[in-house]
Amino acid sequence: MKSTLFTVGIGASLLFVVFLGVYVIPEQINSPNMMGMSNFGNNHNSISIHMGMNMFMPNQLHVKPNTEISWQTHDMKTHNVSGIFKTDSGNEISILSGDIARAETWSYTFEESGVFKYTCGYHENEGMRGEITVV
Repeated sequence: MKSTLFTVGIGASLLFVVFLGVYVIPEQINSPNMMGMSNFGNNHNSISIHMGMNMFMPNQLHVKPNTEISWQTHDMKTHNVSGIFKTDSGNEISILSGDIARAETWSYTFEESGVFKYTCGYHENEGMRGEITVV
């Protein structure tokens, strides 16, 4: 029984590493932290956030104004992006992507500084949350 659990655990770990290698690393290669605790100082105006396994990857970003963020679904589940972008100038902008099915992408450009806390409406109870700080 122990060897079966060990084999399953190793298999699941390998699948996760392959997922990261295929979907996260190629587009986030300049990121200081591949799981996305920070992506501050990016030299490009477009960043991808990958959705799969009921997670946003990366789930936290620090970006500059006028950065386009693209959310991409990489599993069989449908996800969405839903939250309020609170700008430093005092505005509150409601953002809702609509459904993003497998292999689909949705993008939003953050034009001013502020904080966007968001969830996937379908998987919020499983902890599918993210935050983008625009500075």
